[in-house]
Amino acid sequence: MLSVDQFLRLICVPAVVFAFMVASQISAAVNPTPMAMGSE
Repeated sequence: MLSVDQFLRLICVPAVVFAFMVASQISAAVNPTPMAMGSE
């Protein structure tokens, strides 16, 4: 069985990536001008 710590560690990375992608989509929708940083 996975311990709680291992489970949280396993979920953390894709959750952060997903949250970052959603934030990027929202910011792109709210601010349609291209970002100065550019997208990777």
